[in-house]
Amino acid sequence: YPEHKENTPEVILNNLRSALKLVKCDRHEDVEIFFAVMEIEAWMLAFKDSLSKWGAGVKHDIPVDLESIPRPVEWMDKIGKAAGNKKNSKALHSITSFVNHITRDEIIAVYESNIVPSFTKFWRKILEVTA
Repeated sequence: YPEHKENTPEVILNNLRSALKLVKCDRHEDVEIFFAVMEIEAWMLAFKDSLSKWGAGVKHDIPVDLESIPRPVEWMDKIGKAAGNKKNSKALHSITSFVNHITRDEIIAVYESNIVPSFTKFWRKILEVTA
């Protein structure tokens, strides 16, 4: 939020790095933070095969630019409810049942397609760290 300059990702990251340095954490300068507030549901919408399985094959006409959707959670709720899911998409059971459908191949496909740039950036960093 622009009116709260002390809460920007850069400030939070610098504060975290400073705190880690104080407790003598090795490689505190290598720490990075990724914020997925509304994007996490946009990320989930990108996993079309998993979405189809979780949503029991319910047809949905999702916008192409997933990161431009103002409230992607509403899309997830709509798909879930149409498929008979009684809980909202943020409920632990809903998230777990969705994530259980995601395969390694689908992660790679979403990453390589760059359909959700924030996910691609996040996954690229995961690959760098685990390589």
